[in-house]
Amino acid sequence: MRYHAGLFGCNWLLYKVMEKIENGSLDAKSTFIHLPALPSQAIEKDVVYMATMPLDLQVKTLEIIIESLS
Repeated sequence: MRYHAGLFGCNWLLYKVMEKIENGSLDAKSTFIHLPALPSQAIEKDVVYMATMPLDLQVKTLEIIIESLS
């Protein structure tokens, strides 16, 4: 089984939020950032092809994204 954002409701949530913004019932901006699994999660699932990223790198990446929005 392949793991991707669509399997976990992420796409559904994004589209629902974007729909509310579009129809004016939510005054906000939105985006979607998919974070890959941690290496330990891929090991636990024994899935060698799963994209992974260490937690410290995920945190740094999110910090850079947040800083760039200011």
